[in-house]
Amino acid sequence: MWLFPVVFMVHEFEEIIFVRRWIDRNREELARRFPRLSARMLPLLERISTASFAFVVAEEFILVSLVTFGAYWFSNYALFIGMVIGYGIHLAVHVLQFFMIRRYIPAIVTSAATGVYVLYVINYFYVNGLMPVPDVVIFTVASVVVLVLNLALMHRLAERLRL
Repeated sequence: MWLFPVVFMVHEFEEIIFVRRWIDRNREELARRFPRLSARMLPLLERISTASFAFVVAEEFILVSLVTFGAYWFSNYALFIGMVIGYGIHLAVHVLQFFMIRRYIPAIVTSAATGVYVLYVINYFYVNGLMPVPDVVIFTVASVVVLVLNLALMHRLAERLRL
């Protein structure tokens, strides 16, 4: 369980380091290949600086670490698995982006590598009977909702702080 915040950060470091430069280099290609999606997404992505992205990731790391600690402390494995599955969904989105764009995207290398961890954790908890399915479904949905809302809130806060 304690490896999860580390795995999370390894993935996020790839994004922090490469996303700004990648967007700058691929803006025209994305606009040409995906005009409708790019019209909505590029203005948002272009407003994100490396500093603001790192700020958001730092807060997410604290949140992931606190939830991991709480899940461990209270032996609430369904909460932990729900969060890991939510992270796995995040990785699946990157894999989908990779197949749509058909070239390197920031996060694909660590999506593949940390996806192995996600599959291992799910398998381990399932095989050992520590994964009550109804609870895991509830916590997965809750984790995804909380993480999406938190991400939106943190990006707005980063903009207000002019990071």
